[in-house]
Amino acid sequence: NSSLSAELASKGGYRDNKTTLTASINKLRGNWRKQPLSGNAAIKLDGQNLDLDTLDLRLGDNHLTASGKLHGSDLDLNYTADGKQLAALYPGLGGNLRGKGKLSGKLTNPAIESQLSGQNLAWGAHKIASLQATLATSLKKGGRFTNRIELQGVQSGGQKWRSIDLTSDGNYDRHNLSLRSTGGDADDGEQMLERAGDLHDE
Repeated sequence: NSSLSAELASKGGYRDNKTTLTASINKLRGNWRKQPLSGNAAIKLDGQNLDLDTLDLRLGDNHLTASGKLHGSDLDLNYTADGKQLAALYPGLGGNLRGKGKLSGKLTNPAIESQLSGQNLAWGAHKIASLQATLATSLKKGGRFTNRIELQGVQSGGQKWRSIDLTSDGNYDRHNLSLRSTGGDADDGEQMLERAGDLHDE
């Protein structure tokens, strides 16, 4: 069973073909899946400009914060996540995951910068002992396309890998992809796949 309570406040209107709104959620309290839940949030809307002044949520030992804005098609959002107990979020999840990052640029082709770190991750029968990721991807012409994802102790589909590393280097127009794995079908041998390519707008 779950129960929630909060203080809600909002004001706004429609004038000169423009909608304005200020809304907040304060003193959010309760429980979700037998875990304590708390937080607050505040947003402002002025026509096509949306501001997330604050988002601060805690569920058990998990904590998420975010703030930013979407003005027209211009995006600027920052987040931090500390998922010490993923099992509290959804049945079948396990382990812990921490990260921070930023979304910027245009909504149709954003730039993504993020760092992620996880241990003992699980989703049903799929398991990852360790995850480290650094992402820097800009989905526009000439944008940065430098990413690295390192996995250790992977189990999935009845196979086991000691390590899987995926890296990309270059930019949106011209980049190299590299995949290295140890284990799986190679019976603990090392496999490597490299590819050069480019991405184009639709």
